[in-house]
Amino acid sequence: MKGIQATLAAGMLLLAALGAGCGDEPVELGTVSLGELFAPSPEDKVSMLYDDRHPDRVRRGLNLVSAEPWGLEEPYLAKYAEIAQTDPEPACRGAAVRALGRAGDTTYLDVLIDAMDDAAASVRWDAAVALGETTGPEAVAPMSRHAIDDDSTDVRAACAKSLRHYAGAAVRDTLVDCLMDEAFAVRYQARQSLVELTGRDAGYDPHAWRDVASRSPRTRPAARRPWWDWAGLTERDADAVGEGPEPATRPAEVRDLTDVLDADRDAADAPAPDTTSGGASEGDRPWWDWMGVTGDDTPSDEAGQAP
Repeated sequence: MKGIQATLAAGMLLLAALGAGCGDEPVELGTVSLGELFAPSPEDKVSMLYDDRHPDRVRRGLNLVSAEPWGLEEPYLAKYAEIAQTDPEPACRGAAVRALGRAGDTTYLDVLIDAMDDAAASVRWDAAVALGETTGPEAVAPMSRHAIDDDSTDVRAACAKSLRHYAGAAVRDTLVDCLMDEAFAVRYQARQSLVELTGRDAGYDPHAWRDVASRSPRTRPAARRPWWDWAGLTERDADAVGEGPEPATRPAEVRDLTDVLDADRDAADAPAPDTTSGGASEGDRPWWDWMGVTGDDTPSDEAGQAP
């Protein structure tokens, strides 16, 4: 088994030494070590990053160095920006753009924005994703333009997704326009971004979203009235789970008005008091006489006497 593993390792080393990477330029024999292939040290990673002669080593160095905490600081950020702007290989430019986005340093925001106009769609996609991580108001216009007009579906979808990290009416209007895109991937990302920005969901209907998108972002939905407020006298929210119990103390303005209505209703229902001498009040009727069909208010100690 060890012999087989050694043979495979030697074969991979030979392919790495003789093969081509991002470009067609062959790699010189001995430029790749077993350590760089299987367990590259920090020095190996940096060496690959700065090896301008071999694009594949540069691309791998970009991915490895930017995955390290120390790789998201200077002087490596400046190197990423240089590669993103000048390297002839799209795979290397894209890896550099991703590294800058991962760093989140707005110093290089203009490099990411310029990458949105790269000739390679794969680099434009990397830039759109990176601008969802490293944000700035300057990125809204170019991303909005590519969300609508880019000839790559993947780039349009990536722009629609990253725009959820930006605020403003222009962003929401762009996302509503994206709902009319012919590609479902773009419409899906646009809808998810609108939901994230507004706190509402109007599906895939652009007309329904026009009204929602015109409101302030994350506007709180209209309050549901409590179950006891049948008259709509208050806008107090019901309990978040279900309708919730009746509050122990109603708001003062509601309590005052409700008490007045209750008093007026009780006064209208109450019978006129008995003004005859010795007459009993309405409240002295027997408990069973709920309909008031009798006026028999004879005291209990006279109940047994004959008429």
